[in-house]
Amino acid sequence: ALEGMPASVIMSAGTGAGRELALQSFWNTLAVHGMILVSNGIRSNDKIDRSIAQGNSVLGTTSLVGIKNVPRPSSDERLLAEDQGENFGKVAKALQGTFHKESAPIEQKNNNDINQELINKKIILPDVPKPAGNYQPFVRTGNLVFINQYALKDGKLQYPGKLGKDVDERQVKEATRTTMLNVLGVLKNAVGGDLNRIKKCVQLTGYFNVTDDYTKHADLMNAASDLVVEVFGEKGKHARATVGASSLPGNTSVEIQAIFEIE
Repeated sequence: ALEGMPASVIMSAGTGAGRELALQSFWNTLAVHGMILVSNGIRSNDKIDRSIAQGNSVLGTTSLVGIKNVPRPSSDERLLAEDQGENFGKVAKALQGTFHKESAPIEQKNNNDINQELINKKIILPDVPKPAGNYQPFVRTGNLVFINQYALKDGKLQYPGKLGKDVDERQVKEATRTTMLNVLGVLKNAVGGDLNRIKKCVQLTGYFNVTDDYTKHADLMNAASDLVVEVFGEKGKHARATVGASSLPGNTSVEIQAIFEIE
């Protein structure tokens, strides 16, 4: 609220020792809030009684309240404050209209119900596959959920084998989409059935069972990335790694690791 507003400092400061440090400290506080600091300089110095200590400063006006030989603020200190205030008013008026705050963008809330969108798009998420070993389908730590899945469909591996030897690209892409559906099925279970709790797909890592000379891993992984973006929109856009492997567990053609941020 203070950003771009002009400011100066008029204050009292003990006996005078360190009063400019006190002024500077206050100036720094105002600067942190983005205020435009106006130095009034020494004003009306020729009008004050110099036989007594006065609170005039190049940084602003102070009142030497610790010195009791005259009432404080003295009449001259009041004059200094008035003259500096008058000058500050001129500067503030000159600055009027020169600063325009950028209004904060209004966050557009996504009112789409992702669970309903899945139904509309006829995307069916499978039941959570049972682990094949001593591990869990997902692990949540803080607001992150970690999931690892492979191309299991109806209790069997879909298109198992090595690309370039046992299966072709079309089959592996289909298996990749199936694997990602399994990931989303586990994710839905992790959030209690409400995919609207997903804040972001953070990372996908795809592992593909391919021959040594295969190089189009990214094309295969697009089947998973496209599905995530189709389901979650902007929230589905993620970082990604794609790796070729000489073999994968159970001779699956694809395996995917995923990290999601949830509410």
